[in-house]
Amino acid sequence: MNLRNNDNSLAIIDLVADYEMKAQDGVAVFFEEAAFLSLTDYYEQERMPERALEVVIQALDCHPFLSIFSCAKPCCLFATIRKQEH
Repeated sequence: MNLRNNDNSLAIIDLVADYEMKAQDGVAVFFEEAAFLSLTDYYEQERMPERALEVVIQALDCHPFLSIFSCAKPCCLFATIRKQEH
């Protein structure tokens, strides 16, 4: 079980590194729904709501008809505003 968690952690780290590199280079990002969800979860857990919001916006550009991202956007926006207030 621990090995599987370790593999998942490495996969998330690789995904985040790939996303960050593409975002930094200004490359258009296209990932599957699950990858965008993993990225959003990662940035929320790391208390980086601004970055989570960026991911959700890009996910909506790639997957405009998936309601999960439409619902996640206001949550990320609220978390971003709340973080700025503190």
